[in-house]
Amino acid sequence: MLSSALVLGMSTVVNANETIIAQEQVKDAKKAITLDELPDAVKTTLTSDAFKDFKAESATIIQSGTQVIYEVSGKRADKTEVLHFSADGKQIAQ
Repeated sequence: MLSSALVLGMSTVVNANETIIAQEQVKDAKKAITLDELPDAVKTTLTSDAFKDFKAESATIIQSGTQVIYEVSGKRADKTEVLHFSADGKQIAQ
């Protein structure tokens, strides 16, 4: 009976470790997306007056833990910039 409890207990520890490892792997997942795949709120922000001189060229979605960030690369006055946004279109300082 004691050996069954130890095996069951060890199985729980292994499962917990697998869950932690899986969460760490998702922690910093990056994926290139098209500008059309950006959330509507981000697209709206990029077309606002504050960004009228910014020309978006590419986008990446970054999942860091439970947070999702949209990274948009482009040019403003012939200078390359990388901007970060939350899904609701608010710019995030990086």
